[in-house]
Amino acid sequence: MKNVIKLTLPAMALVAGAATLPAERDMMGMMKEGEAFFCVGGEGGVTVGSSEVNFESVGAAPVKSAACLGTIGGHGGIFIGAGYAMSNNIFFGIEGNAFWGEAEAKALDFAGATGTLRVQDSYGANLSAGYRMKSACPFVRIGYLASCWELKREKDAVFGNGKKDEYKSAIVFGLGMDMMVAEHVCVGLTWDYAWYGDFSLKTTTGSGAGAAGGTYKVSPQVSFTKLRVKFMF
Repeated sequence: MKNVIKLTLPAMALVAGAATLPAERDMMGMMKEGEAFFCVGGEGGVTVGSSEVNFESVGAAPVKSAACLGTIGGHGGIFIGAGYAMSNNIFFGIEGNAFWGEAEAKALDFAGATGTLRVQDSYGANLSAGYRMKSACPFVRIGYLASCWELKREKDAVFGNGKKDEYKSAIVFGLGMDMMVAEHVCVGLTWDYAWYGDFSLKTTTGSGAGAAGGTYKVSPQVSFTKLRVKFMF
């Protein structure tokens, strides 16, 4: 019986060890209490937005209209960051990111006139707070984003044409989770919602006393859903 116990106990210890994540694949090991950590990675996903567009024409009896344009597309980019793990499993971090792509909405109006709203390159930074667990880290974050927006009006013989490209700033709120899958490697999912400042476009049909036109005012909002791969060290 003693021999059986001697053989059984090492076997149980071996099974228990196999069921435990190796230290290099343990989030606790990569985000050690009281120490800083660093990361770099790539991300990509879907961009979906809803933007309110208001128009008012020039003249003694101005024409007013309002519409909501839905933008959809995709973006991909890179990020770099750092953080600090506290003694209570809470961690704080900072990340900077840059991503490129395109999401647009196109409206077809009367007499073949078209309006296009497009968001392109974006650059930003955010502060995050989360909870570190054995193999995953959920977090929330808030930050700043600057994106290139394009508003274009074409083939409008009544209220005029025009085009404007402008970088607009946004306040961003987001949620995410990272999971460690290999030594120093995490995969994650993030969702961010951005509220941008208003911007406007003035259109014209020509010059002189007979010129017509108006002003388009846009209030864009966009959500970014992205998968990411993160390397930690």
